[in-house]
Amino acid sequence: MPAYYRETVSRFLDQTSSEIIGLLTTAYSRDSFQELRTDAVEAWNEELPCLAEALKQLSDVRPEVLTWSILIEFNIPRIRRRIDAVVVGKGEIAVIEFKTHDLDSSDIEQLEDYALDLHYFHKPSAELKIWPIAVTVRGLVPARLKRSRQISMFGPRRLIMPTTLTTSCELGGALKQLDLTDAGALKAEVWDQGEYFPVPSIIDAALGLAGGLRTTDIAFAEAAQHDIRELVSYVLELVRHAQSTNTKTICFLTGVPGSGKTLVGLSLAFDSNNTGEERPSMHFMSGNGPLVRVLQTALARQHRSQRKVRAKEAERFARTLIQNIHFFAREYYQSDSAVAPKSPYDRVIIFDEAQRAWDRAQNKKKFDRDVSEPEMVLSIMERVEWAVVIALVGGGQEINDGEAGLAAWGEALNRTAAGWNIYASPEALKGGASVAGGRLYEENGVPDAVVEDHRLHLKVSVRSLRAERLAEWVNSVLDGNADDAKEIAKEIEFPMLLTRSLGQAKAAMRDGAVGSARYGLVGSSGAARLRAQGLEASSAFHFRYPWEEWFLTPKGDLRSSFQTEVFATEFEIQGLELDWVCLCWDGDFIWVPEEERWVARNLSLSKSKWNLINSSEKKRFRRNAYRVLLTRARQGLIVYVPEGSADDPTRTSAELDAVAAMLLRCGMVEI
Repeated sequence: MPAYYRETVSRFLDQTSSEIIGLLTTAYSRDSFQELRTDAVEAWNEELPCLAEALKQLSDVRPEVLTWSILIEFNIPRIRRRIDAVVVGKGEIAVIEFKTHDLDSSDIEQLEDYALDLHYFHKPSAELKIWPIAVTVRGLVPARLKRSRQISMFGPRRLIMPTTLTTSCELGGALKQLDLTDAGALKAEVWDQGEYFPVPSIIDAALGLAGGLRTTDIAFAEAAQHDIRELVSYVLELVRHAQSTNTKTICFLTGVPGSGKTLVGLSLAFDSNNTGEERPSMHFMSGNGPLVRVLQTALARQHRSQRKVRAKEAERFARTLIQNIHFFAREYYQSDSAVAPKSPYDRVIIFDEAQRAWDRAQNKKKFDRDVSEPEMVLSIMERVEWAVVIALVGGGQEINDGEAGLAAWGEALNRTAAGWNIYASPEALKGGASVAGGRLYEENGVPDAVVEDHRLHLKVSVRSLRAERLAEWVNSVLDGNADDAKEIAKEIEFPMLLTRSLGQAKAAMRDGAVGSARYGLVGSSGAARLRAQGLEASSAFHFRYPWEEWFLTPKGDLRSSFQTEVFATEFEIQGLELDWVCLCWDGDFIWVPEEERWVARNLSLSKSKWNLINSSEKKRFRRNAYRVLLTRARQGLIVYVPEGSADDPTRTSAELDAVAAMLLRCGMVEI
């Protein structure tokens, strides 16, 4: 819903506070609220005279401001908040929030979050200068906050101005001091009704959907909007058909890295409980342990806070919504014929990163069952009268032993006699780049009954904001195509910065992270010599670390990513993301200028030297580790390449200098 009130500044100044409150009250009631909160009316009674006096003072010296517009209670769906007031000019907007207490740093963070949301997701605001203003109507502006922190040169900061902190009596003077342009007025209706395409993080999407938001409330990037809507509608059509005909269907949905496959899966699963329609429940499952733990923890904490329930009940709720596919398979699969197999409660399961299902050898190792995980899943779902498996498939990011790949699903379907209806994207059948050349079937072995449909492929990356081509850039970098990478980098409105100082990298993240934007360090699991910089890479340490706290806890918590003392490897962060990422590069993946190629290595601790990785599969895993790490940032990427040491053969300056030089050739900008 648009703003509760929208008028020109001139008309606003002509109306009384009582008239405006009447209009706000009417809009409030239309917004599904049963009764008007007393505190809302009290707030309007304090805010409106303050706004009127400030705009009157401004218009006395800038008469053109009378043609501008003012909006009150403007809705930001993704944040589930309303901005108190927005003054809309032609080249800028002032975002004004009123407080009744002494202003503090959390108020600055809130205003920056509002400004960021408008900058990235509200189309009419994308190129406008945004002035965040926090106003206290009863409190003070503490001396330590008199000057808001300086705006960084990175990211959206060229358009988001420092937050102004003021009192209600001084608001007029504060508005006069803003460097507002004299460019006429932007039509308020155009701005108010402007298209809004937020791209939530995985965690934010899960929390929003679980909290009752619809997929349309959180939306997706404009470039992918049509594809995603069409895809969701198509998948729901397949589910309804399987249910009505008592048949079994499996569909393979592909997409480029960051295209929103996981978001689509979460939307399908959570919307099935939010729409009110009679629709079978869909359950989201993943074999990515850290992703499952982080989402379950976030959902449990939100549920406990909102519903005031016990921790155990909140945890059960979260485990129902997000499940570990390995636990699901272990619970329901029975190879012992003497034991009656248990039928699953689920009729529709969404398997995230289905190409990473375990192969026969890994399953034998983990379950002592000589069968692949795709065969287990199909066998389990064949026990019910109708079933749908929605397999979300990526590629080029395989990082571990035992991942069966897309072909294992084709083999499992060939072995079953259950008669599955199979739908797949062209990429899944022909081996496109988004699946790293993997195929569901051999080139000449696609069964006639398989339905190929382009709607099952997402072709636009939406993870990194205003950087749809970031995945292409990463591919060119890892392929060693510096010229191609540099050309792509020119088209990306996304900070890609390089530094040789860890302290400078941390400072750049802090400066670049606006509002509540989350930042942290990442690095390869093979980056053993980051220990020289005080960063521990040992698998034993990483296995024990509470990664749910690293992703979820706020600044000040020593376990948090904000602390920048512990880096997440490809195993902890795959499937998740941060707003700002600093990738700490190490000698496990170096550029060899003489050969014009990347070389993967493992550290031998006993010999204190790097050894070349000879296995083609292990080389691919290391390359893909860096592919994962380079694509985890939503707002900005920083790469830290250590200076090296002349006295340490495991950290030679020449090798690390070559890495930095290659990344600069690829279009990164040195801080």
